[in-house]
Order: sequence, then C-alpha cells, then structure tokens
Amino acid sequence: MNKLFLKLLTFSLLSFIGLMGCAALEDKPVPDPIPYTLDTRTNIDETKPETFNGNYRVYKYNVSPTQNNILDVLDLQGSFNLYYNSSTQKVTYSYALKYTGYETNTIDFAKQVEYIDIPEYSIDSDKITINFKTPLVINYNNETYTIDSIQKVDDNIKPFSTTSTLSELNIQYQLCDPTIIDTNNPKSCSSVDGALKYIGYYRIETIECGGQTYVGKTDFAGEMTAYPSLASLPQVQIPITIKLQIANTSDLRSCFFKSTETNTNNLYYKQDDFILERNDYAAGLPSAFDKVGLIGLTNEDETTRMTQINYLPKNKDDYSDLTFGDGNNKVTMRIKLMLQGSAQDTTPVKTLDNTPYFQ
Repeated sequence: MNKLFLKLLTFSLLSFIGLMGCAALEDKPVPDPIPYTLDTRTNIDETKPETFNGNYRVYKYNVSPTQNNILDVLDLQGSFNLYYNSSTQKVTYSYALKYTGYETNTIDFAKQVEYIDIPEYSIDSDKITINFKTPLVINYNNETYTIDSIQKVDDNIKPFSTTSTLSELNIQYQLCDPTIIDTNNPKSCSSVDGALKYIGYYRIETIECGGQTYVGKTDFAGEMTAYPSLASLPQVQIPITIKLQIANTSDLRSCFFKSTETNTNNLYYKQDDFILERNDYAAGLPSAFDKVGLIGLTNEDETTRMTQINYLPKNKDDYSDLTFGDGNNKVTMRIKLMLQGSAQDTTPVKTLDNTPYFQ
C-alpha cells in the first residue's frame, strides 16, 4: 500500500470520526480502520462533499464479451470507494472489482489502488445513487466493464491491497438473529426491525430434495428476491421472485420438473405476490416472513445464521408447501443474502428476469 493511499485513507477515516483537522496529520501514524457499520449510510449532499465518502456497489453496468453457457450467478463483485479530496475539491474513486459468481476467493481482479477523479455525474433522487453522464469504463484482461451508475452501501471506505481476496472485500450483509427472543431488540427476528432485514436479494446456495443436497454452480444456478410493502397495513404484501436453472447432468431436474413438461433450458422462474391479512400474522409482523417460507436458522453457527436462511416455497393462495415434479416433491433452499433493502424500497434491490444463465 503506497504512501499516497495511506494518506487518503487517513483523511477519510478521520473525517468520519471527527478527530482533528488535516493540518495535524503530518506526523501521526495511520489509524486502524473504524469498525464496519452497515446501517450507517449518509445521504449524498453536494453542498457537503464529504458525504460522498464511502463504499459503493456497482449498480447498473454491462460486461463485454458476455460469458455464455456458464452455470453461475455472475455479478460485478468487490469494492468501489469514493473519497472527497478537500485539497483538489474533487470526488475521487478507487476500486477492486471482478465479474464473478459463487467463487469469490481469487486475488486476480481489476484494481485501481490510487484515487483518481470520477467522471461527470448526477445524483439520483434517492440520494444514494450516482449516475455517470459518461459511463466509467474498466478494461480487465479480455473483459470490459461499462459502469453507468453506482449506489452507496455505507459511509465506510473499504481499503484493499494487492493481496486482498474478493471474499474479504465483498460485504457480509447481516440478517436478524432467530436465537434472540426479544420484540424490542433490532437484532432479533422477533422484532419488526429485525424481521425486515430479510428484505433483499439472495443467491441460492443449496437445494434439498428427496433426501439429496444439490449444490450451486455444480447442479444449478439460482437467485431470489423478497421485499415487503407495508403501505397498506394491516395488509402486508411480500413479493417473492425465484430464478433457477438446473444443469443438464443433475438429478435435480426430475425433482423440479414433471416428465410431461417441455423445458429445454431447465429454467424455473416464478413470481408470486403474497398478500397477508392481519390474521395471517397474528403472532406479530415478523411471523409474516415465516408464513411465506422465509425461515431463520436457529441451529447454525452465528456467521451462518446471520447471513443465510432457509426458503420453503409456498403456494400463495393458502401458504401450503409448494410441490414439484411427478412425485409432489417438497424442496428446501438454503439462500444467502447478497444485497439488503429496506421497507422504504418500492422495488427490489435487484430485478430478476427469465433469461437463462446458459442455453
């Protein structure tokens, strides 16, 4: 990590915790990074340029050439930092990004370690999205990433080095903890605030069916979104979308699809809008998520239960278990939270379509 980067990191960290002005930095050691606080995301205010500082996710982008025929959930993963340089009065950026999916441990990915000025931009009305007037283009090996917009994740700049792995840079979004039974504790799934942490975009990690466990990237690729609307309380709406494609060589095909079905791409795509009345969640709002099949993991270690849940697909009319294939098979999906939304979102944090992952 070079000296310029260390200085920039020092400035940004001190601006967050307000310890002192820039003039006092010359002979000070670089402090340790402040603890990562996912809930802290200050709205961007152009009259207060320090509010640009933080970690962002690449929101709208294109990758060329497109990687076809890959059984994977591909995404532009990593870290995109913004830092306001008060000396130049410019917003600058650094990044460590790779177009990848289930496997995220590689150290070989596109990096811009030193901060450089971002292209001309506009701020979206949500105050967290930055749209580039001229797309930001990153060339890496034989790939080109054309980035149209980025979205603020939190106020913390995420430092990285040449030896950083993507698993270190990618954010572990935290769910509520089902082992805490306290309706007033925001970390508890028994509280409204805790239960609403289920809102977001998930990757399907494993599927259990007929006593067998099937694994993402080997047997299938899959994603899911879940986000509620509380605008019509006491009625609660929970739209759930699943996109799943199964490998031609996997027995999971016979679990999911009937023998009479013609499905050349082995693609399962389903959009359901669950509408719960007050009596459907009589045990409290958090029970609405259990009702639609989003189940917390009480018997797992803390890291797993705070990042993953089980999904038991349900019929939207009566909330009975959804069955598949010729044998009325029931399935359980282990899903991992990849992006987190909020109750104020009117759309999912990621939109899924019915385009196959591979042909």
